[in-house]
Amino acid sequence: MKAISDYVSFIITIILTIVGIGIVLTQLIPIIEKNKNAITIDSTIKQFKLLDFLIKQVASEAIGSQRTFEFNILDGELKINNITNALEYYLASKNLPLDYGTEMKIDNIYLSTGPELREEKIKLILALKHERIKIIGDLNLGKGLHKLCIRKEAEDFENKIVYVKIYEC
Repeated sequence: MKAISDYVSFIITIILTIVGIGIVLTQLIPIIEKNKNAITIDSTIKQFKLLDFLIKQVASEAIGSQRTFEFNILDGELKINNITNALEYYLASKNLPLDYGTEMKIDNIYLSTGPELREEKIKLILALKHERIKIIGDLNLGKGLHKLCIRKEAEDFENKIVYVKIYEC
């Protein structure tokens, strides 16, 4: 009888341990993901600021001027939007460190959050754009380290617009 009691006690202890671990994990995983996303967003904003500096430098020089830059995408996608002439970064997650509907501007970087229509997630968009500098190209990059070339392609003197192409070297 005592052996059965010890056996039942052991099983109950195992079940309670598994349930406890499950509860802790369901609470910790979103916090860990939110912190990871915060690091990713911060890193991307810092890289956008440096890229903004290089774009302005190239735009102020002669046609054909070029710089290279290593862009590390920790998560998400980096694309050129040829409609808005902006370099855009996308990150979709259920656990962003920003509230839904957040909008802000940091220098020439526009940040916004909204719905991710394909999944039940929130999408963060960072857009680097200028009024007089049009960013052009066919860039579409995912996670990883990418060497980017920033090149002044043309200048429209009449409208005071500079065209800068960004592409993977």
